[in-house]
Amino acid sequence: MGNLVDTFQHNLAFAGHVRSSPGESYSDCGDRRMTITGRLSRITAPLRAYLLGRFPLAYILFMPGNRDESFSALIAGHRDVVQLMQQPGPRELLRAHPLIIYRPYRRFLATSFTKQHRRAVLLHHYRYLLPRVTRGFFSDIAVNRPTMWERTIGTDQFSIALSFPGELQYEGDLLLEFRQNEVPLYSLSFTIAPGATTGSSASEVLLIARVQGAFGRFEAIRQATKACNDMSPCYLLMAAVQGIAQVLQVAVLAGVKNCEQITAGMLEDTVYFDYDAFWRAHHGVDEGRFYLMHVPVPEKSIESISRAHRRRTLAKREFKDAITEMAMARFARFSVMAG
Repeated sequence: MGNLVDTFQHNLAFAGHVRSSPGESYSDCGDRRMTITGRLSRITAPLRAYLLGRFPLAYILFMPGNRDESFSALIAGHRDVVQLMQQPGPRELLRAHPLIIYRPYRRFLATSFTKQHRRAVLLHHYRYLLPRVTRGFFSDIAVNRPTMWERTIGTDQFSIALSFPGELQYEGDLLLEFRQNEVPLYSLSFTIAPGATTGSSASEVLLIARVQGAFGRFEAIRQATKACNDMSPCYLLMAAVQGIAQVLQVAVLAGVKNCEQITAGMLEDTVYFDYDAFWRAHHGVDEGRFYLMHVPVPEKSIESISRAHRRRTLAKREFKDAITEMAMARFARFSVMAG
């Protein structure tokens, strides 16, 4: 690591003293600066990766949107996060995932969020859940991955499980996974956020920041879709998340737009998903950076469906409604408001 830092400092000093020579045009000097910039990037990239991996302070230095408040405000805000996560319940997550308190300093949920936005959302999520779920909820999602829905179709067992996505996943604090015979095929992750952060007038929204199929599982997803009344797993996950939202008394869903999705095109183990089209299919209203949807998501009137397709449409709705109802019943076991 010492050699890496020495080389970085040498190149930084060299770049700082670049001047145009007599007779050298501005464009020539610019080209030379571009060459030096490229040389620097090759040096700073591994240094940046090392710092981000080893030192949480580097999150503040390098991540976009982190220099949006005074240092004293940063310290006070971080203290709020630490104190909240040390309360009974969340501290079970903190023990298993100590880096969770640094989520606000990394890209989290949406590309346009600054550190203050990210911290406000993180605080809101856990403050909202604490008085509404049992103390054992947090340890259960960290360890047991409770099942929100399950059904045997033919020889296959389909299920939707709820869990904590882990400290290195920044697209939500709760994760729903659609599985076939315990093999994950599709995932949806979300966080309970202040409505104002998404353009909603509601006090809170259930912000969905990731809907993604598993890489290399296209054929399995296709077969699962066929088995589940020709409905893609992403639509089944939406049915489940609405059940959870209803138990938590969250009346609005917010979905990130394509331009706000933080890992779009970055991960090799995912495939492209058109978020904008997906939210429009759920009657989402474009509010600029997010789409907003009411819970439950409204359906087209059956009269607007052609007679030839009504029977199939009703069967699909019945299938999704069963998922929503089971997810409500399963999640209600963790709710202190259920009754």
